[in-house]
Amino acid sequence: TDVTFSANTAVDGGGMYNFNSSPSLTNVTFTANTATHFGGGMYTLGGSATLTDVTFSANTAVDGGGMYNYGSNATLTNVTFSANMAEWGGGMYNYGSNATLTNVTFSANTATNFGGGLDNSGGSATLTNVNFFANTAMYAGGGMSNYESSATLTNVNFSENTATTRGGGMYNDYSSATLTDVTFAANTAESGGGMYNSCDNATLTNVTFSANTATYFGGGMYNSCDNATLTNVTFSVNTATNSGGGIYNSGDNVKLTNVTFSANTTTYRGGGMYNEGDNTSLTNVTFSENTATYVGGGMYNYYYSSATLTNVTFSTNTAESGGGMYNYYYSSATLTNVTFSTNTAESGGGMYNDYQSSATLTNVTFSTNTAESG
Repeated sequence: TDVTFSANTAVDGGGMYNFNSSPSLTNVTFTANTATHFGGGMYTLGGSATLTDVTFSANTAVDGGGMYNYGSNATLTNVTFSANMAEWGGGMYNYGSNATLTNVTFSANTATNFGGGLDNSGGSATLTNVNFFANTAMYAGGGMSNYESSATLTNVNFSENTATTRGGGMYNDYSSATLTDVTFAANTAESGGGMYNSCDNATLTNVTFSANTATYFGGGMYNSCDNATLTNVTFSVNTATNSGGGIYNSGDNVKLTNVTFSANTTTYRGGGMYNEGDNTSLTNVTFSENTATYVGGGMYNYYYSSATLTNVTFSTNTAESGGGMYNYYYSSATLTNVTFSTNTAESGGGMYNDYQSSATLTNVTFSTNTAESG
């Protein structure tokens, strides 16, 4: 209690090393410690660590700049990780461990590979009331990275995090992610500005993606070979330079219920949503004021994609072709109780079907859409 570890150096655990033990730390600070291998501030191998009111700042290691856990249980409450640095897990790295984090902040941590704030490989992570702010990963998971892990997030915020390639806010690879009441705001990556999922099971409820940016695909969210279920989710003012301003799906099974896409933009295809070779089900979904400079202002379906839309509205979306929706290359769309209104394009103000694509329409309304042709 009331201890400071400062400017210490070791191979593992620059400030503290725990082996098959269960330390309990309260009001402890780890600052400017260095490990040439694991755990710049603290390393725990086996056992269980309980931390309350602990700060890790400016610690450095190869893995786990602030804290590294290997095959252990970690319970953190009111803990701060700031300005720590590592190759993997700038703030914290968990390998085959079970971590429970409550009221924890990761800010301005850096990883040269994965997990600017937090990196999990194997095991499980349960996060409640956690903030990721301005963390950076040179490869993936600016805020948080999960590989073959189970992550459960409640009341978590990702803001202004950056990854050079994938998942500015959060990156999941062969993992299971359950998010409730989570916000992704102003995060940046090449693909998946807010969140990137690869061969993952993702369940999102009451989640908001706003003002995230991808320099390539999926301004808000990117899914590849993924099973994703989204309920009460909002994508607003996200941007992708290439395709999928709001969301980009490739080879997935994606189910959306009560989802809103508003004012998302892309330079190329799918201002609100981009689908490629996947099965997408949309129920009670709204696309409004989304823009694609080229095709599919609201939604773009490509390469044998199958989209089923029920109770969906496309309004005031804009593109060169397919202001509301664009279907291309053997894609199929089944629409029931769908409305296209005040969408704008040079061709196909409401909908444009191209290259062996097909659309089945039941109770569909096209009203006050504008196009030079179609």
